[in-house]
Amino acid sequence: YRYNAYPILRRGWTEEQKSLVWEDAAPVLEEMKGWLGRHDKEPFFLWIHLFDAHSPNRPDPSLRRLVRPGYEAARRRFLDRLLGLEGVSLQAFRGSEARLLKIYAGYHAEIARPNRGLDRLFRGFAQRSMLDGSIWILIGDHGEGLGSHGVLGHGVDLYGEAVRVPLLVHDPRGGLRARRLAAVVEHTQLPPSLLELAGLGLPARAAQPWTNRLFGPETAVDERIALIQRRDFTGVTRHRGRDEFAEPYETGEKFALRSAGWWYILRSDGRTELFDLGKDPYERTNLAGRGLPDEKRLDAELRARIGKLRSVARRPLEPDAETAERLHA
Repeated sequence: YRYNAYPILRRGWTEEQKSLVWEDAAPVLEEMKGWLGRHDKEPFFLWIHLFDAHSPNRPDPSLRRLVRPGYEAARRRFLDRLLGLEGVSLQAFRGSEARLLKIYAGYHAEIARPNRGLDRLFRGFAQRSMLDGSIWILIGDHGEGLGSHGVLGHGVDLYGEAVRVPLLVHDPRGGLRARRLAAVVEHTQLPPSLLELAGLGLPARAAQPWTNRLFGPETAVDERIALIQRRDFTGVTRHRGRDEFAEPYETGEKFALRSAGWWYILRSDGRTELFDLGKDPYERTNLAGRGLPDEKRLDAELRARIGKLRSVARRPLEPDAETAERLHA
């Protein structure tokens, strides 16, 4: 089963209530708790989608105070790191350091709110004695530019700040110890990984699960290359949002490959970018066009994947007999 803002928005709520759902995890989690109380004696799959960190940022003032730098020295160090080391563009904030601090504080405060809600949910599972038999996965769908590469929001580019997301796995059933891995994984690997963790079989043509990385050695060499795609925005001239994150889109398609040490981006107009993540983690120095062997390798790999992706997209997808019968029912 799933709980997110969309089903709630279709139930005749007022505009004020809809706004609360979009900006606050509490109504979604509260409604989910009622469902959980009716299904706590049976196996289930529960998907919860929270929007709090999404623009527009309108955090609770008490949460904003928790993350706002309290001293001038702290603010200065924070700004120096963003504008210096990380290369955040002050121009994206209309040249205002005060505006930058306000938006950053608001974004972090918006993250704090669902964190609190999920903590209460976690404790609720424990109170119902459901924690030991439950697998928890927390994953983001995208990041925000927040001034990096001149972008405030998301959906514009394929740089790391927009497409690197948190992925936390908690399985208390044994065998999975606490640690942090630097493995490259993709969202498409989540469904087969869930099936494998639950002890269920994988369907044909399923993506490769990343569960082997969870239980394997930390020193294992990561050879996976992740594919990222941004859809074609031809004809779209501006983000439809009316908040501080509204900004022009760059038209055309964009594709990227992410390996353990490299980030390679290809635009539909032929422009490319290459970043050495070991030396340049914030992707500030474009190495494309210098004849590096890694660029040639990644370019060939990316173009081959794009060709395969487009050939599959042109092929009609026909469900098998069992799936067709379930859909008909």
